[in-house]
Amino acid sequence: MELKGVINGYRAKIDYLNLGFEYMGIVHVYSNGITHVQKQVMELRQVVAAFDVTGDADCIVWISCRNREEFSNTVKEINSLSGVIKTNTSVILNMLKDPSDYIPDLN
Repeated sequence: MELKGVINGYRAKIDYLNLGFEYMGIVHVYSNGITHVQKQVMELRQVVAAFDVTGDADCIVWISCRNREEFSNTVKEINSLSGVIKTNTSVILNMLKDPSDYIPDLN
């Protein structure tokens, strides 16, 4: 599977809560220049993942922060990026299924 490019590497499975990252959220980003906004968003150290999506939002960002102040500042920083019109943020209360646990059904 490595030779076919299915497996692209290996990494540790991180428990963000155990590391002290107790505030996680999903930020829906609305913009008038999505490519530029996405480049800026991906440079933020609190961004776990960023997704280019269809629908109302132009991209969705998963953030992870140590405390409420950092969480608030990160959302405000995303809102202040050049090209961002608005955001809509949901606080993650519990992770019910970790994305790193996903294994596709190949049958």
